[in-house]
Amino acid sequence: MVGFPDTMEEASQFDENDSQGILQSFASPSTLPHFLLLMANTVVLYVIMKADWWGFAESGSVIFLSLTISYCFAAVLAPSRIGNLIFRVDDGGRGVLNASYWSNSLLALLPIGITVALFAAAILTQLKSGDLTTIAYLMASLFVLMSIGQALSLTFGGIAYARGVSKFARPSRLGIHFTLTRTVLVVAASIPLVWWFGYGAGDFSEQSLTGHAVWFGFLIMVALVSVIADRHTSRARSREGMDGVAADRLMVVMVLATCWHLLSAWRRNPLFVDSTTGSMLVEEGILMTVTILLAVWSMSNRGHKKGWRIYQGQSAVFWGIGFGYAYGGSIASLTALSEGSLLTTTAGGHLLTAIVMLAILPMAISRVGKPTSEEPETGVGVLENREGPGASFTPPPSVWANTLEQRGVRDERPLETTQEDVVELID
Repeated sequence: MVGFPDTMEEASQFDENDSQGILQSFASPSTLPHFLLLMANTVVLYVIMKADWWGFAESGSVIFLSLTISYCFAAVLAPSRIGNLIFRVDDGGRGVLNASYWSNSLLALLPIGITVALFAAAILTQLKSGDLTTIAYLMASLFVLMSIGQALSLTFGGIAYARGVSKFARPSRLGIHFTLTRTVLVVAASIPLVWWFGYGAGDFSEQSLTGHAVWFGFLIMVALVSVIADRHTSRARSREGMDGVAADRLMVVMVLATCWHLLSAWRRNPLFVDSTTGSMLVEEGILMTVTILLAVWSMSNRGHKKGWRIYQGQSAVFWGIGFGYAYGGSIASLTALSEGSLLTTTAGGHLLTAIVMLAILPMAISRVGKPTSEEPETGVGVLENREGPGASFTPPPSVWANTLEQRGVRDERPLETTQEDVVELID
């Protein structure tokens, strides 16, 4: 049995804002056909637009746009009873490995297909050829926004991580030796990736001198990025009242993510490679999935705070699928219009994402905020009542008397007479 069948019973059985509830929504059999359709449509439309079969380079952009609009429409209707009825697949608790589930899946996909056909027919019949080219350029321009959106989504995830590990106010670890240590850590983390992707997990001696220079240059670039990020965020990490150690960790995590995008752009450089490999396609798929998850997570949190159900639970899943169609359509449109390849298109996107992440890093650190606890719980409050290392703690007389009175015990301790009391009696 695949997925979480229990989530098909009632959408309200779990907290839609909870991260587990969101993951259940994504893994639920009720939305599996929509994800499969997303992957299939994206691949097929990209191949057709790239080959320009039947003049499909421009018409394909219209279909991607129609798919995006249709799933946004489905996301708005999803919280309602009619949306729950026509867009979700009920597996009856039997999972997805049965004929009944897939027949119900076709019925759930039928309203989407009808909506896409209506939108696409309206656009294709009402607009001229020049207007269709404008739509293609519009979809291609979305690639820039999607690359920036990837940077924002990954940064949001980093901020959430930093808030989770933030404990109490403590200074950031600044200084040349800390900068050097973090730089060595980032470079060391990049070396296995260079060995895997650059050398094919093989022998270093099999690489040419030019190949060694290419990947050694990448490691130098990684070191420079780490140093620049460290210097670029020093003021933000040293703000009074914040957890500087958590800010340091956020910086390292974001530098590692930035270097991953730089590695992806480096591997796709037309000077080094000739065509897209299968691992690159898998990487793009994983990246798109992570970006959608983070975007939907952010959207769901904001929707929960404002009480907007159309951004929570199953609705958030449909928003994510619409985002995926927009992302895939932007890549396909840009590749078709520029007569380039998926290689160069995605390389530019990774480079833009890395630059944006590095540029907004100080602002991201400032968004972490102050920790809820101002100081560590080390028992300082108890030690303040002690006069010295060997002194014993004695409660005030009033507290002692009240306690004995509540217990019905008479206080028979001898009164302690001080010098001031004697002088007062004599007077």
